[in-house]
Amino acid sequence: MPGKVSAGEDFNRLTRLAARSLSAPISLIALIEDEQFHIISGFGLEGGLAEQRDMPRGQSICQHLLGSSSPLVINDALSDTLACGSLLVKDFGVRSYLGFPLRTADGFVVGSFCVMGVQVRAWHHEEIAVMQDFSELAITQLAAHHAGVQRHMLVERLEKISARLPGVIY
Repeated sequence: MPGKVSAGEDFNRLTRLAARSLSAPISLIALIEDEQFHIISGFGLEGGLAEQRDMPRGQSICQHLLGSSSPLVINDALSDTLACGSLLVKDFGVRSYLGFPLRTADGFVVGSFCVMGVQVRAWHHEEIAVMQDFSELAITQLAAHHAGVQRHMLVERLEKISARLPGVIY
């Protein structure tokens, strides 16, 4: 889904609802842009994490979702080999993580939707199912946003063409 996505109220609502529903202090939606994850919406972000909207892929827990169709469930990030080197763990004190890849209808992973905590936590099956539902809503919203951008671009092109042509276009 090309083009920078802005954090609209729909994405902010999703991150807020996910955090509150799962009693998690932090929730975010991040999209892959070049070699980084760009946070388009976050709830509970404080300090440096609130200001830092881009994170190198290699330093993000979310990178481990890219080749997966499964959620990434981390109960204790300090003892998890995938997560312990992440900026979120080292610099921001994240200890638990539950994330899903955001996969387009054609199977391409464009980002991630996750909730995080600053304490060790055992994620239950019901919580994982709820987060999967939120992730599916997020990808639906991203697809709608992308379709709107495409529609807008087509209208602009048509307007440019019609401005150059004499008469009416049928």
